[in-house]
Amino acid sequence: MSISIAARFDETLEIVGILAILYDRTEEKLAEELKIRHEKQKEKLNYISLLFEKFPIGVIVTDEKNVVTIENEAVKELLDYQDGKTMLGSNFVEDVSIKESGLINVYKKSLKTNKQVKLSNIKYISQKTKIEHFLDITFTPLNDIDGNQQGIIITFIDRTLLHLSISKMTELNTIINRSPVVAYTLNTEKD
Repeated sequence: MSISIAARFDETLEIVGILAILYDRTEEKLAEELKIRHEKQKEKLNYISLLFEKFPIGVIVTDEKNVVTIENEAVKELLDYQDGKTMLGSNFVEDVSIKESGLINVYKKSLKTNKQVKLSNIKYISQKTKIEHFLDITFTPLNDIDGNQQGIIITFIDRTLLHLSISKMTELNTIINRSPVVAYTLNTEKD
């Protein structure tokens, strides 16, 4: 609240009246605070959006009609949707690369049962790069507050490097087990 005070004088400079004006600035301050909060929320949303785009786990979200509503860069790269291509607005179950991968049945199972379905170490070969990937894929139903299904969240975690490391370690272990072993004993006793 702000107050403005003005005095009224006569010709002898005697005060003959006082005028006080009260300004209620509550709404102005509230509007300023709301604007500042809105800007901060906008900054946070932009930051979260940037993190989501750069997140190393591929994400697709479909709605109740199987239409892709959200995707990130990691999934586009993994499923060969680069160079401006997108799955947004397309029907997930009609996507050629998804059909060929056999994921449709798992997707439909998650839809039908309204339960999370996890697949581990799924072999997927990129059609563009011909690189073999090993993926952990999770289908998670997206429900509203009443439990009504609104779609599915699908995450793709690329475990290729881990899989290759384990394969190489297994190969190395096999080679070591087939090689003649020379044992050395360290004598720690003092004479």
